Amino acid sequence: MNTPINLSLGEKLKHIRTAQGISQENVAKIIKKNKSDISRIENGKAEPSDDALKAIRRFLGIDKAPLLPLELELYRNRLLICNGLLDTNRPEDARAMQPELEHILALPYEYDLIAQYRMLEIRIMIREKNLTDAMEQLVEVEPLLNHVSNKTLCGYHSNKAFFCTISNNPRSAADHYLIALGLVDKDDTSTTTRLLASIGTAYSALGKHHHAIRYYERALDQFKGGVLSYVIVPIQGAAAVSYYCVGEYAKAEKVANLAIPHAKSINDNTSHVTLLNALVAIKIDCGDYDAAMSLINEADAILENTITNYASVFEMRLVYLGFAFNKVSCLAKMNRHQECHEIVDKCQIHVQGDESLAIILATISHMITFDAPDSIAYIEDVAIPHFAAMKPHGANLTTTLCKELIAYYTKKKSKTKLAYIKAIMYDIYEEIFIGE
Repeated sequence: MNTPINLSLGEKLKHIRTAQGISQENVAKIIKKNKSDISRIENGKAEPSDDALKAIRRFLGIDKAPLLPLELELYRNRLLICNGLLDTNRPEDARAMQPELEHILALPYEYDLIAQYRMLEIRIMIREKNLTDAMEQLVEVEPLLNHVSNKTLCGYHSNKAFFCTISNNPRSAADHYLIALGLVDKDDTSTTTRLLASIGTAYSALGKHHHAIRYYERALDQFKGGVLSYVIVPIQGAAAVSYYCVGEYAKAEKVANLAIPHAKSINDNTSHVTLLNALVAIKIDCGDYDAAMSLINEADAILENTITNYASVFEMRLVYLGFAFNKVSCLAKMNRHQECHEIVDKCQIHVQGDESLAIILATISHMITFDAPDSIAYIEDVAIPHFAAMKPHGANLTTTLCKELIAYYTKKKSKTKLAYIKAIMYDIYEEIFIGE
């Protein structure tokens, strides 16, 4: 840190007084002293009496602010406790502690402590989905960054990465998470685990699943149990998806089957669905449609509840349609076409107002009549180009459709079309397996 960390009591009082635009004369009048007495206190040539200090603090509005060493230690411990509440998924309790901690803001010279408090506020706001205010807080922290500890700087880059993620900029998110990882205390296993998992997520969003797997595996190796148990299931779910994407089916199944009971025990429906989805995709690729249908049916009740509560969230609608795609694909191959049409009709409400979701649903509909010329044309001329352009998010759906067309054109012995679709597949696999 560049800021002085051993200010005397008098220097602290001077910082606070001048920041508020209050003169020494005004302070002297309040505590019934001369201006010279205040000057001597601020210059460290005299110590204020307990009564005088109490009066000065009251006048400056810092009665409860952590001014003395023991008070500062107490506030640092309280910040740790509050962050621990967030780590253990107790944001309401963390919010309840916040009013007692905001007195930190009355101390203009405590750059690091102020920044730590702001980071705590940002974490709470993110948990409450108050992203606009959280982003504004992050901007307010930036002028302090040259004067803060590595721990606080780590928190800044971690939060900055989160906002890059929700702004659909996974490359910048990965960069900020990697900076944060380089700043974290090596003994802080909980933060290290979260950062490793977050880097994996960023690489997954970039379509770099081999990179993602490396960081997911490090996160799972780092985990020692305890307060982070509720975040391990999402990491396992993400790892299972990445294993599937690189063709490591056995590893994907192993991770998913280990994680599903835990997801059930903590009622983590989102991770439960993600894990089931990975298993469904594997069963479909292996041609085991009965097993895939069994898993899809297991997910149906979870999805119905989730989509009801989060119908406006794009990601949840996308997951819902992903399962609808898999279900129709299985049912169509089992010649259960009436059930396929019922699924498509049921999904109509979830695609309104979004072009990509509407194209997914249209693609699902064409999967029912896959061999028909107009269905082949739609999948080849509309669906695949649309999803291939959605790099990297459309890669999984594009490869699934390409596999279907490759099987179709192989059966038809259409070498030209077969080469064209395989070229699309090669481009996607090049993105996944080659590069940074």
